[in-house]
Amino acid sequence: SSTVQPSLVTYTSVITCCARGGQWAKALELLNESTFRGFELTSTVFNACISACEKGRQLEKAVEVLRQMDSLRIPANAVTYNSIISACEKVGAKSDIVNAFLDEMSSRHIDPDVITFNAAISAYGKAGDWKRANAAFSLMEKMAIKPDVITYNSLINAAGKAEQWESACSLLNEMRQNGLEPDVISYSAAISACEKGGGQWIWACGLLDQMREANIQPDVIAYSATISACEKGGQWERAIDILAEMRSHGVEPNMIS
Repeated sequence: SSTVQPSLVTYTSVITCCARGGQWAKALELLNESTFRGFELTSTVFNACISACEKGRQLEKAVEVLRQMDSLRIPANAVTYNSIISACEKVGAKSDIVNAFLDEMSSRHIDPDVITFNAAISAYGKAGDWKRANAAFSLMEKMAIKPDVITYNSLINAAGKAEQWESACSLLNEMRQNGLEPDVISYSAAISACEKGGGQWIWACGLLDQMREANIQPDVIAYSATISACEKGGQWERAIDILAEMRSHGVEPNMIS
């Protein structure tokens, strides 16, 4: 009896499923198997495999797949590099590594998109490189690429890690001016920036008030950072009140709270 053989479409679909599940090792195995079967592979199947490596925090493996694409003369695209740069962020790669991939994109005349910049800004932020994160944001504006909520959240987070609390608060206002509604992540990142920037308790409490006015339920990060800012500012009564509110909303305090 004849057997049904998997097609390239089959392999691509299964590798995509592996990517969603973070099963990078299985995705690589299937990629090698499809290569062995002699299929004319496309960017789509390689991108799915790189995405699996990215979700599995396997930057080196993702880069190996990219180089395999190069050796087979299969063109990479923005989707390819978006996954690579996102993998850089997930493993906490140094800024120079992120830069190298952005430069490679440019040399290959691959235009970055909002996802590219979001991944890069997040990676720079995780690396503690506020200067490059801000520069990437400025480049977006020059290229007429409209930032979204994720862009701002990543940049606010980067500002916080660099103790640039004023920049973080300014970015929150800029979001609204550009027609974007800050979410719980936006506010929590800005409040954390205020806490890290010398315990700016007045600003932290003000942002917590803004969350309430916007009907956004503060999370444990927002509450804890505000409490910590109050503690640094010697505002123990406010800290106790916020802790009580936190508990009344069913938000479990963490070690910082």
